[in-house]
Parts: sequence; structure tokens; C-alpha cells
Amino acid sequence: MSIVWLTGYSGSGKSTIAKAVVELGPAWVVLDGDVTRNGLRADLGGRHDFGARAESLRFIPHLAKLIHDLGHPVIVDYINPWEKYRDYARGVVGDENFFLVHVATSLEVCRQRDAKGLYAQGAKNLPGVDCSYDPPTRPNLSAHPWKQQE
Repeated sequence: MSIVWLTGYSGSGKSTIAKAVVELGPAWVVLDGDVTRNGLRADLGGRHDFGARAESLRFIPHLAKLIHDLGHPVIVDYINPWEKYRDYARGVVGDENFFLVHVATSLEVCRQRDAKGLYAQGAKNLPGVDCSYDPPTRPNLSAHPWKQQE
């Protein structure tokens, strides 16, 4: 069992991938950024508050590890824009349990898809737009689900 950590821009396909994996085996537990932010972590503030984002990125690896230690494979589907927080997550759950997937959809495709309307709304502190996004330097897998065929 492991913890699969999906990172990528908003609209990159992280949630779509997580849902597809769960359909293969219902034992998977998904920790989705929107779901935890609007429920479990609602007291922290909105998606575009740096302090709330940092606190969630500190908290979620511990929750993922707890669920994993109870015997369930976990998929974390969070933008998680900064390398230092992905390294922190790897440290919390253990390198042997951490499988990082960079959902490497281009920002242009994410803007076109705009599943949540964040790009059209001009949302503040959106990674890749007006907030930094550090592409992973050592992902276990780099997925390109919306790459156009030439």
C-alpha cells in the first residue's frame, strides 16, 4: 500500500485521475483539496489564503499517513504548488510510501478547461498565474493527460 500524491495546476486532471483509480478498487481513500478545504479544514479560510494553504499542506500528509497506517491506500489530490511542502509530505509519510505524480497539463490547457471557473474569475493566488508553482524535480511519474497529439 502507498500514498499517491497528485500535484499539478488547477484543472490539470488530478481529481479525474483520483476518481478513475477509486473506480478500480474502492479500498482507496481520496483526500481531495476541495473536499478537505471546504469540510475538514473549512476553519482555515479560503483556497487563496497563503496561511490556510500552508497549514493544509502541513496537515494533509499527517492525515494521509494515519489513513495509510490503518491499512488503506491513499490518493492525495492537491495542487501543492511548492517543492518544500512536497518534500515535507515525503518526509512525514516516508519515502518508501510516497509516490509523487506530476499531472503535467500545461497552464494553457488548464485555462481552456477551467473546470471550476477560477481562471475566468481571475482568482487570487492561483498557482501558475499570480502565485508560484514549482514543478516537481523528482516525481515518480509525470503524466500528461491532456497533451495534444501531433
